Amino acid sequence: MDQALAQLFPQYSRSRLQAWLKSGHILVDGAAGTAKQAVSGGERLALSPPQPPAGGSPRAQRMPLSIVHEDRDLIVIDKPAGLVVHPGARVPEGTLLNALLAHAPELAVVPRAGIVYVMGFGVAQQGGYVLQNHGEQVTVLKAIALAHGLTSFAKADDAVIMRTNAATGQKDEIPVHIKKIQDRKAPDIPLQSNDILYIPDSAGKKALARGVQAALGIGTQVAVYRIP
Repeated sequence: MDQALAQLFPQYSRSRLQAWLKSGHILVDGAAGTAKQAVSGGERLALSPPQPPAGGSPRAQRMPLSIVHEDRDLIVIDKPAGLVVHPGARVPEGTLLNALLAHAPELAVVPRAGIVYVMGFGVAQQGGYVLQNHGEQVTVLKAIALAHGLTSFAKADDAVIMRTNAATGQKDEIPVHIKKIQDRKAPDIPLQSNDILYIPDSAGKKALARGVQAALGIGTQVAVYRIP
């Protein structure tokens, strides 16, 4: 069952789908299923992802920021080691987002629109993209377009999405086969706020994605682009 779900819903990690099976958020023919349940085709699946916990918008907090560059469309931050990017259950405030809201109040749209990170030498312009066109679903292909496309040496079928697992707080890795998506042999994958889409170059390996995740966590210069 879990293998079939992973193929039907590639935007979610397999571990998350397994957890939703156990919690009853996925029903098979109207009843609870199990990860090891055999399927033969024709079953009716109902997926109802749990709603995120209610909470207010992050508040602006005046904090020191090392701003490398700022103009009308771009803010480049030299992020200190250990500074969390987004508020969460474990770190509700004192994050980079809280500081940015104090520095640039117009970024108050960020909690609703979110930031999608596109990293790796397989894209022309790495960075975090603040998406202000509300209501439009941001997908893998859309994110690649925002990053000015793939490079000629991109290893597109070794791409991964790193997504925070709400249950564990850890990053899940979701394989992405970009060539299949471009050829319409696989569905485009919707991205969520704070996802990291990592696309390596021809010399890279998928394991390097963890290095990108670590870099965002321990301190690095991350360009954040405002997209109208």
